[in-house]
Amino acid sequence: MVEDALATWRAISEIVVTALALVAAAAALVQLRLSRQIRMRELEDIYVQRYWAITDELSPEARTAILLQRRLPATRRSSRDRQLMWRYLELCEDQADLRADGVFTRKTWRLWSPAIVAATTAQPYREVLDAVRARARREGDVREPLRRLRDAHDAAGLYDPARWSRRQPWSI
Repeated sequence: MVEDALATWRAISEIVVTALALVAAAAALVQLRLSRQIRMRELEDIYVQRYWAITDELSPEARTAILLQRRLPATRRSSRDRQLMWRYLELCEDQADLRADGVFTRKTWRLWSPAIVAATTAQPYREVLDAVRARARREGDVREPLRRLRDAHDAAGLYDPARWSRRQPWSI
C-alpha cells in the first residue's frame, strides 16, 4: 500500500518535472527569438541613423534636387554631395545584402525597398549610379558595382534579395 502510494507519487513527480522542463525549454526558445528580434531592430536602427547622418550632410541644393528629381547643380558643394549620394547608394546595397542574408525582416524590407528603388531610378542618384557604373566599365572591372540595386530597379520594387538567397533563416 505504501509502496503503491510512493510509486504513484514518483510517477506524478516525473510527469511534473518533465512538464516543467518542457515549459522551461519553450521559454528559452521564446527568449532566444525575442533577443534575435531585438538585435535585428537595433541593427535596423543603426541603418536608419546612417541614412539620416548622410542626409543631414547634404547641401540644401542637393536636397532640393533630390525632392524635385533633378540633376545636381554645379556648385562648389556638388562634389561633396555626389560623395554623400554614393555613400547612400552603398548603404542601400548593404541593406540589400543583409536582407539576402536574412538579417532584415520582410516588414523592414517592404518599408525600405520603395525608397531604394526610387533612389536608383530618379535623379540625381541615377546620375551618380550611372557615373560609377560607367567608370567601372572603363576600368575593366568585371564586377558590377551595386548589383543588388540594379536588381531592385529591374524588378520595379518587387525584388526581395532574401527570395534569391540560398540562406533562408527560419525567423523571416
